[in-house]
Amino acid sequence: MCARDGGVKALTRRAPLRALSRNLRFRPVADFPSPMALAWAPVKTPSPGGIRLLLVEDDSSIRLALTDLLEDEGFEVTTAINGREALHYLRHAPPPEVIVLDLMMPVMDGWEFRVEQRSDPTLAGIPLLAMSADLSAKARAIAADGYVRKPIDFPELLRQLHRAVGRAAKQRLAAADRMAALGTLASGIAHEINNPLTYVIANLQTLAARLPASADQSARELSDIVSDALDGAERIRKLVKRVQMVSPGQQRERTTTVSLRDVLRTALALTENQIKHRARLITDIDQDMYLRADCERVEQLFVNLLLNAAQAIPEGRASEHQICISVRELPGQHAAAVEIADSGVGIPLEFHERIFQPFFTTKPVGQGTGLGLSICRGIVTALGGQIAFHSEGARGTTFRVVLPTTTGPA
Repeated sequence: MCARDGGVKALTRRAPLRALSRNLRFRPVADFPSPMALAWAPVKTPSPGGIRLLLVEDDSSIRLALTDLLEDEGFEVTTAINGREALHYLRHAPPPEVIVLDLMMPVMDGWEFRVEQRSDPTLAGIPLLAMSADLSAKARAIAADGYVRKPIDFPELLRQLHRAVGRAAKQRLAAADRMAALGTLASGIAHEINNPLTYVIANLQTLAARLPASADQSARELSDIVSDALDGAERIRKLVKRVQMVSPGQQRERTTTVSLRDVLRTALALTENQIKHRARLITDIDQDMYLRADCERVEQLFVNLLLNAAQAIPEGRASEHQICISVRELPGQHAAAVEIADSGVGIPLEFHERIFQPFFTTKPVGQGTGLGLSICRGIVTALGGQIAFHSEGARGTTFRVVLPTTTGPA
């Protein structure tokens, strides 16, 4: 193995990757994990705080050389050897901040990968740099945030990477500002509604208590009117409470060490009656991990997701459907992944981009507020986690929540 001294390091910074591969020697392939292992695990232990990057490249020498150079620059690099493996990784792990994608690959090439990525709203926003020796119009026309020719000029690759990551960060910040403004507005409106609503409910309750118990037709009609008005006011009160939850920052949270297994068991108990008439419940939640969170907020997160799964399945055919909930640890990431999968109607493709928007619902008028999934995303984001979904037409939907974990109580 040649020494990585200043001269060699300088050469690797200036030379194209083709020259680089002639000037650096690598360990034999047998010394490395299998291609499948390389596809799912960081090649080196990531340095804390680095930019998470997914490198998709089928050529092992280029993949390993780029991994070394990018990790030297502070990136946390995960690799995949083709587009299909990259998609599988993206759908089962916390998303990277940027993707570097070779276009010419077996199994699934870069163009096919990009089409799949852009069609999935949970992945479409990840910035992508394409790289190829192909100089054709087709190659350069790929919808990417940057394009790097092979042999690779590494300083140019770095410039484009930082530019793409910076642009994506600005967009996320702008989106977060818009959501914060929406949450502040919603909380203010809800507060203004709550005050007069309290008087309305109190007066209706007093009126209901003072109405005489009489068999007279007009008295019964008046009692029914007051009862209906109370029901309507109570629905408004519940809606206002949900609106206030859209912005987690507006809530006073009680953060403690929470057992994820206990939270999931509570959520299942609260939703059992809704689920049992619609589907068989399959659970794999015995593995216990801990979160730093408000217990009630995390319970609400999983209650909402379980109810969402149940409501995607019609009542009366429980033996034909199932809802599966599982939890597993993500090795080396100090995180837990919870998946809730249903065999219901699925989410139509045209609704994928709107599914987490406040007040968006596909349910009939009066049967949904459109706040459940928006609240879920707010809770997950406040905990520093991620929420995503995968839905294939009428074959059901899987929601995946990744949450940071902590050590359990002593």
